[in-house]
Amino acid sequence: MMKNNRDERDSRSIHDFRIEIEEIDKEIIELLNHRFTISNRIFDLKKMEGISIEDPLREKELLNNLTSFKTDYQNEIHEVYQSIIQSSKKIQWNRLFPRYLFIIGFMGSGKSTLGKKMSEKLGFGYIDTDEVIEKKLGMTIESLFVKKGESFFREMEKNVINNLYNNEKNHEKPIVVSCGGGLILDKDNQEKMKKLGTIIFLDVPPEIIYHRVKDRTHRPLLNAGQDLEKRIYHILEERYEIYQEVSDLAVPIHHETVEESLSLIYQKAEEYFIGRS
Repeated sequence: MMKNNRDERDSRSIHDFRIEIEEIDKEIIELLNHRFTISNRIFDLKKMEGISIEDPLREKELLNNLTSFKTDYQNEIHEVYQSIIQSSKKIQWNRLFPRYLFIIGFMGSGKSTLGKKMSEKLGFGYIDTDEVIEKKLGMTIESLFVKKGESFFREMEKNVINNLYNNEKNHEKPIVVSCGGGLILDKDNQEKMKKLGTIIFLDVPPEIIYHRVKDRTHRPLLNAGQDLEKRIYHILEERYEIYQEVSDLAVPIHHETVEESLSLIYQKAEEYFIGRS
């Protein structure tokens, strides 16, 4: 009975429907390819005219336009369209950024959190130098400092940068690298990172860093018997000038949310790359 009802509605088989879907998919792919090609052309014009890639009002307008198309799958289409908009922005950001983005700054400045979010939003790969070292040695950074000492740890950091430098052509897509706070102090690291890509300094005031790290137990450089707040000020004072000199762009960050901080980074990046061209 159910079979007869189905036949009355549509006599085509599953195979027939699948062929139709394949034809539709081909059209969708051709249209998406054309749309992304136009996104590339828009980027060239934006760069020429100094217009920001981020355009929330335009995105809102595009999404609002969907409401004029009434379908049985409004929510699903809206979700897919949001993904298309994000992909178009990724294409433009990939044109702007180099293959490597190195995030530097003091402990607690948000390098790992913002680095991961950037990699997700841009469609880049992601590396955290501390995590690479911990995975390779099978121990935490704190244990490494205790058992091997700081000089050994710095050599391990150099190895991470050397591996990136020597295997640059083996990476299929760009990479965001969150760097340990002291990694950038090494001259050889600085030179290789400069050749590979762009260095972004997260400039966070010491008082904010203090409130972020005061309850952390895994902070070997800060566990030196000295008053924590004074220790942070002292180390940051020693490093600050190097952070500023080595970085291609410095991003002042205070009490912003993660999304607000990312917007600040993108804004500074546009000023740097578009302003330089």
